[in-house]
Amino acid sequence: MLKTNVDTGLTGEDFPQRTLHFGNNYRAPLTVKPFCTIFFEALDDFMLKLLLVCACFSIVFDMVLAAPEDRSHGK
Repeated sequence: MLKTNVDTGLTGEDFPQRTLHFGNNYRAPLTVKPFCTIFFEALDDFMLKLLLVCACFSIVFDMVLAAPEDRSHGK
């Protein structure tokens, strides 16, 4: 059915006809994404954005509303 010989296999003259009939088996190599692109794609999640905003507000409110003795750096 495939016009092959079990003992000898394929001959070199068969490849152009087989490529036309069955198509090429070539796949383009995969492109590598840079780390920054992967990182910013990961930040495209709504819940992660919400958690980052809440964390920033928490830090700001903690710094603004802290008592003066809590703001000392131990100097």
